[in-house]
Amino acid sequence: MITIRPYQTTDDAALIKLCNIPVSGDLVLALERSPSYIAGSKIQTRKPQVYVCEDEKIGAVGVFNIGTRPAFVNEKMADVHYLCDLRIHPDFQNGSLFLRILRFVASLNLNWNVLAAMTVVFADNQLMVEMIQKQAKKNITGLPLYHQVATITSFLFSSKNTFKSPPDYLIRRAESSDLEAMDHLREQEQKHLAYAPFESMSANDQSYNQGLSVQNYLIISEKSDPSTILGFMALWDTSAIKTTRIIRYPFYLKALKAILPLLSFLPLPILPKGGGLLKTLYLHDIVIKDRSEPLFSALLSHICKTQNYPANLLCTLDERDPLHSILKAKPWAIQKKGFVYLVNFSPELPQDFRGPYVVVDAARI
Repeated sequence: MITIRPYQTTDDAALIKLCNIPVSGDLVLALERSPSYIAGSKIQTRKPQVYVCEDEKIGAVGVFNIGTRPAFVNEKMADVHYLCDLRIHPDFQNGSLFLRILRFVASLNLNWNVLAAMTVVFADNQLMVEMIQKQAKKNITGLPLYHQVATITSFLFSSKNTFKSPPDYLIRRAESSDLEAMDHLREQEQKHLAYAPFESMSANDQSYNQGLSVQNYLIISEKSDPSTILGFMALWDTSAIKTTRIIRYPFYLKALKAILPLLSFLPLPILPKGGGLLKTLYLHDIVIKDRSEPLFSALLSHICKTQNYPANLLCTLDERDPLHSILKAKPWAIQKKGFVYLVNFSPELPQDFRGPYVVVDAARI
C-alpha cells in the first residue's frame, strides 16, 4: 500500500537515492541532489510543498513538489504554484501512481481555476508526456488538467562560441546600488507578459537564491549613457545543490564524442564520459529592454570572451521569444525541446493567460 504524505527531513537519504535513478529520454540523465534533496526544491520554489509517496514495504517510491514562487500574472505579482521534481520509481511508472498523485493534489482544494499552476516537461520524457496526454483524453472530473502554452528550447553551448558585439555598449558587473534599477527594468519588461517569473536579489532570500549573488549579474548600458540599465543576466552555478549525470548518450552524440578530439577547433560543448557529471553554468534572469537581440548578443559575447576556461552554458527560451533566434543560429549547440503547461481543473484556460511568450529560467526548471 502507498501513502502520500508531507516531506520530512528524515526522507533525504531515500529521496537522494530516488533522484539517482535515470530519467527516461533520448539523452538518459540522472538529475541528482546532493547533499540534500530539499535544497534543490528551495531554488525551484520559494515556498516548497514537497510530498513523498511511500510504499509500506519498499519505502519512498515517488516524490513531487507543488510549492509556490513569485511571478507576474497579467501585470500583477502573485505566488504561483510550480509543479516540479516529479520522480516515480521505475517499478511504479505504469500510470496508476501518477493518477493517484493527481487525485491527492485535487484533494488539497487548490484554487487553480483562478490562478493556474505551471510545469515544464521535456519532449523526450515520453513517459510523462504520454501520461499527461492520457489524462487529457480521460478528462476525469475534478482532476488537474494540463494545457500546453509554450514550446521551449534548452540550449547547451560552449563559451568558445562567438557572438556579435556592437562597440556602443558598456558591460560591467552589478553592484548592490544597481538592485533598485534592475527591479524597475524587470517589472517594466515582464509585467506585460501573461506569465513571467519574478526574480529579485533584493528579496534577500538565501535559500531561493543559494549560490547566487548580485556579483553574478552582468549589466549592459550604452557608453553614452552608462547610468541607464538596458539589460542584465546572471551566471549561476548550482552544482553545490543539484547536478546532472549523463548515463547514456543517444547514437548521434555517441558518434560525435568519438571524434571530438579531431574537432577541438569547433565550439562544441564539453561532454563527459558516460556516467560522468555534466558541468554547466546557467544563464539566469535574462532581462533585456524590448527583448533586443543586439543587447543579448553583446552580453553573450562578453560572457564567452571573459571565461577563464572553456565552459558549458545553459539557457532556456520560449521558441516565440525574440532572443531564441540568437542561440538557434549556433549549429554546435545541443538543443533539448520541452513544453510549458498551465494546470487547472477546467477543460479551458481563461483567455487572459495567453501572452506573446513565456519566460522560463533554466536553473529553476
